[in-house]
Amino acid sequence: MDHSIRKLVWVSGLLAAASFVYVLVFSPVPDQRARARAAAAGERDQAPERWSAAELDRSFRTAFAQCRYRAADRISKEMVEQYTHQPVSWFNRALAMEKLEREHEAFNAWSTLMHQIGSMPTANDRMAAHAAYYRGWAMRGMGDGDQSTGQFVEAVDRYEQSLGGREPMMGDAYNLACYASLAGQTDRAIGYWERALATGYSDSGAWWTMDPDLDPIRRDGRFNEIARRYRFIE
Repeated sequence: MDHSIRKLVWVSGLLAAASFVYVLVFSPVPDQRARARAAAAGERDQAPERWSAAELDRSFRTAFAQCRYRAADRISKEMVEQYTHQPVSWFNRALAMEKLEREHEAFNAWSTLMHQIGSMPTANDRMAAHAAYYRGWAMRGMGDGDQSTGQFVEAVDRYEQSLGGREPMMGDAYNLACYASLAGQTDRAIGYWERALATGYSDSGAWWTMDPDLDPIRRDGRFNEIARRYRFIE
C-alpha cells in the first residue's frame, strides 16, 4: 500500500513538472510591439484587452513622429473613447486634427481640453505645472496666444519648484525644455535640452523630432548641434 502511494506521488510530480516545462517553453508570449502596430493600424481585434492610456499615448507619438497622421487620428479617437477624462487624450486628438487640417474638430478638442483642466488635481507644484501646460495649449489652440504664454511661464516655474532645488534629470529636463520653449525662454529651453541628453534621456520613437513643444527652439542652430553631440542625429 505504501509503495503504491509513493508511486502515485512520484507520477503526479513528474506530470506537474512536464506541464510546467510545456507552459514555460511552448505557451505564447505577448508581443508588445505587435500591440503597438495594431494600435497604429487601428486593428482593435488584434488586442482585445483594454489598452492603458500610456500604451495608446506611446503608439500615438510613434505614429505622429513618423508623420502617419491617419494612424494618429485613429489612435487619438481610441483615446478619447476609452479615456475621456484624461487631458492627454484630448491634447493628442487636437494635434492630430490640426495636422489633418480638420480645424473645427481641432477647436472642439482644444475646448474639451480646457474644460478638462478644471477637474485636474493641482495639489502640488508638479500637478499645477501640468495643468498650466495643458491650459496654455488649449488657449493657444483656441486662438488666445498671448494668454497662453503666461501659462507656459507658470508651467516652467511650478515644475522647477517641484524639484525642490534638485537638478533635473532626463525626463524632467526634457519636460522643462518643452515648457521653457513654449514660454519663449529660448536660452533656458536650450539649456534644459542639453541637460536632458547629457543625463541620459533617450527617445526610441523619435518623438523629439516632431514634438510641437520643441518647435520654437528647433529652429535654433544649437538644438541640432546638441542632438548631434549626443548622437541623436548624424
